[in-house]
Amino acid sequence: VMDVVLACLVICAALGTSAGRPLPPFHLKCEGNPVGLSKQDLRHPNRISPLFATDRPNPLFSWTVAHTERGARQNALQLVVAKDHEMAKQFWDSGVLATSNDSIRYSGPPLGSGQLYFWIVRWWDDEGRVAQSREVGHFMTGVMDPRDWSPAQWITAPSTISSLPRMFKSIPTSKPIAQAVLFASGLGYSRIYVNGADLHRISDPPIALNPGWTNYEVRVPYSVYDITIYLRNRNPATVEVLLGIGWRDTSVYPYRDVTPPVPDTSARVLRAILNITYSDGTFQSIVTDGTWSASTTPYISDSIYDGETYDARQGGGASVVGQALVVSGPSGQMYLPSIPYIAETGSDAPVAIYRLASDASKQIVDFGNNTAGVCRINVAGLASGTVVQMRHAEVPQHPPYGPQDGSLYYDNLRGAKQTDVYTCNGSDTTYQPSFTYHGFRYAEVTGYPRDLSPADIVKVNVHSNLLPNGQLHTSDPTLLAIQASVVRGQLSNLMSVPTDCDQRDERLGWMGDAGLSSDSMLLNFHMDSFFPHYAQLMADDQMKGPSLPDVVPFYRYGTRPADPSWGAAFPQLVWALYHYYGDLATAKALYPSVMAYMQFMLSTIPSSGIGNMYGYYGDWVPPPPQPKVGISFTSAFSFLLNVKQTLELAQALGQQSDVATLTSVFVTQSASFNKAFFDGKSYSSGLQITYVLPLYLGIVPADSHDAVVANFLNQFVGSDRTHVTSGIIGTKFLLPVLSMVNRSDLALEVVQQMDYPSWGFMVFNTLEPATTIWELWNAHNGSAGMDSRNHHMFSSVSGWMMTDMVGLTLPRHGGEKGFKELEFHPARYLDLSDASVSFQHPK
Repeated sequence: VMDVVLACLVICAALGTSAGRPLPPFHLKCEGNPVGLSKQDLRHPNRISPLFATDRPNPLFSWTVAHTERGARQNALQLVVAKDHEMAKQFWDSGVLATSNDSIRYSGPPLGSGQLYFWIVRWWDDEGRVAQSREVGHFMTGVMDPRDWSPAQWITAPSTISSLPRMFKSIPTSKPIAQAVLFASGLGYSRIYVNGADLHRISDPPIALNPGWTNYEVRVPYSVYDITIYLRNRNPATVEVLLGIGWRDTSVYPYRDVTPPVPDTSARVLRAILNITYSDGTFQSIVTDGTWSASTTPYISDSIYDGETYDARQGGGASVVGQALVVSGPSGQMYLPSIPYIAETGSDAPVAIYRLASDASKQIVDFGNNTAGVCRINVAGLASGTVVQMRHAEVPQHPPYGPQDGSLYYDNLRGAKQTDVYTCNGSDTTYQPSFTYHGFRYAEVTGYPRDLSPADIVKVNVHSNLLPNGQLHTSDPTLLAIQASVVRGQLSNLMSVPTDCDQRDERLGWMGDAGLSSDSMLLNFHMDSFFPHYAQLMADDQMKGPSLPDVVPFYRYGTRPADPSWGAAFPQLVWALYHYYGDLATAKALYPSVMAYMQFMLSTIPSSGIGNMYGYYGDWVPPPPQPKVGISFTSAFSFLLNVKQTLELAQALGQQSDVATLTSVFVTQSASFNKAFFDGKSYSSGLQITYVLPLYLGIVPADSHDAVVANFLNQFVGSDRTHVTSGIIGTKFLLPVLSMVNRSDLALEVVQQMDYPSWGFMVFNTLEPATTIWELWNAHNGSAGMDSRNHHMFSSVSGWMMTDMVGLTLPRHGGEKGFKELEFHPARYLDLSDASVSFQHPK
């Protein structure tokens, strides 16, 4: 096969020697987000919702080049920014720059707040031939001078408003409007209406939950909306903002750091600026203050964990109206997140609907897949006062949890009710929750007065609107099912931050999960804006010093300092962005924070050596009855891996002093690791993980390497039966290590296993076949207290399938990162008839 491939490469190279031409650059991005507009889009650019916006003074533009000739490279570029999409009103011209870079930062005149800009890029090949982008890029600006926020006050509803509040203001607009831009931060979640137009619903795709989650005492997110077309010819105009509690409920999400912030006492708050430019050139700015009003809404209660209660009879004239209260609000800096928003990304129709034999009032709806989202239900024709309840679950009940009678299993949700309640008003046609989400495959519907049909109810999937990147193609149905489960589960847990699960009373930014899944997420999705943003949130949580917590943002659970294998996610994420995407901008921006963390971790190594390093969780959840390796072993490994990753970043950034220091630390502490755990033949307790981790680090003594590999493989094929015996850390590195020792055939055998414990068992067992990756290898009979059916921490298998399994790797020793150089290491003797991968690389 390889002879044929190499022959094809030679032929293609020969054919490519004829004169070619550069093709128009495509995949235009600003700050890692797609911003290209087609000719059709440009006919009405002010109707595009939402427009991409940034408040960076020097936004990063990037693109992808193509050429008819194989091996052609960019030799020069020119980027032009204009104030109109015809590019007639040029604002900045980079000039022709001799560079192969496929990105450039803006360095023109200061950008104005709330302005819409357009840009094109041209590139030249090494023969001087030029091509220009057919699409026109765009970006809108946020509040470019932070001082402009000063007049806008944080406001909330008075205590007389007992429901979810509606904050609103009527604005006289007696003159023709040229432009109107709204900057708004409604916390925890908000929904904005302008003259009755739902800005979330008219977005494409619809905005589900906004804004995202941060440490509000460091960074407060806001959004930008061009509302010109909704204000024109309307006098007065009305702006309304509904405020859900979201992640701001400190009774559920308490601050975990020792000293909680005192001034920020109101959970539901709004801060906004509306800038109106009139056609005669005059300008008006309306800000939130005590002149705004508040009213009740039909949203009786809302909770991320518990769901939403909505009484449609409570709208209209029955509302209680009060005056807005000015409050201190969160103290963090206002910022505009340059990441995809949480969106309604699609829907799942029911695959089955049935009534419970034991209670015919309960109708069970099976949507076929376990994902994050909400139900949209048809309420047309239901009498006023009818109460419909929807309760959500991942799996039906079965032994050992209870009888297998078609009822749903809720115990693994712990304290989360995951229940939405709707009271009909006799006129609404549909109901869909707006301020919550659930993790579920099944819904139990009660109070619905007729038999549900598939046309009556649908599941709306909700997650950050991330575009797909890699695609795996293979004839093996087991591998396809595992990959689909990984992708489905990862998306369910990408909610502006990577959460651990989407269903129980947790759903937090556990760092360990994020670090372990980062490689496969970078391959599965376009994460070139999402992950730099999350890495910045990690750095934000160093406000108490160089240490990191286990959870970012640091609310509800976790410890500071983090378990070394959880804090490891920070260097891992910054390194992975460089390794897979060639992203040195994030590395440069966060390198001081990464080094501060590494210096802190070095200070935690006890005088007795790295073999006694601290930790709390270690190799979390190995499959019963397998034992867990000592926590110091995984802590020491994670530290050494971070040293190695940070060393690579230091080399790339030219930090020569740190290169020398980190090299010395790695050599010294690797020797300490071997002294603590290696007996000359095997490591520590001789478990599978104790072979895997030092082999991955490359620290096994050279004179013992072959013997250690032989012992590992003998045990793996023998007593381990080519099955996983480790938890989340050992599993992450097992498959790559098998490929490193030229036994990808054994790695594939692990992935293809169908009996317990295995990924195949998860997706094909007869008791509850999974459509997402489980938290526990034995979720089918695990403990209710910790038994999520949608956890991505074992999803690293996806990364191996898309790289080592098909023989595709980034350079293992030096070379350019970010897929600028590739190595092919075809695996031999695989029990697989065909497999391939395709990528739309961000670069």
